[in-house]
Amino acid sequence: MLVYKAGYSQSADELYNKGNYFIKMGKMDSAMACFNESIVKDTTFYKSYHGRGIVKLATKKYAEAIQDFNTTIRQKFNYADAFFARGVAYLAVNNRKKACLDFEEAYNFGLKDAKDMMQQYCQ
Repeated sequence: MLVYKAGYSQSADELYNKGNYFIKMGKMDSAMACFNESIVKDTTFYKSYHGRGIVKLATKKYAEAIQDFNTTIRQKFNYADAFFARGVAYLAVNNRKKACLDFEEAYNFGLKDAKDMMQQYCQ
């Protein structure tokens, strides 16, 4: 169980990990708060933009998710998970062409699951 410690300042990485925990628990509002706080602590911490994008994807805020994945990719170009997630968001807004390009990039950067998406949506 997570316990808040008075006077304890969590790092961007700790907040990111806490956000992921809340995603696994299905507590998207709490996850979003953690990722937002992490980004305030460190605007260059690309993983928190990705995490926040995942929450937005899960809550069907596709355009906002795409923006967060764009930021992730600008900060860490070879982050395969961000390309994959952005591809899923593009599929959700019926932009198959961009989705397929992202799945291909994710695969090229080593994410083997992207091949399944390419086979399913990009033939």
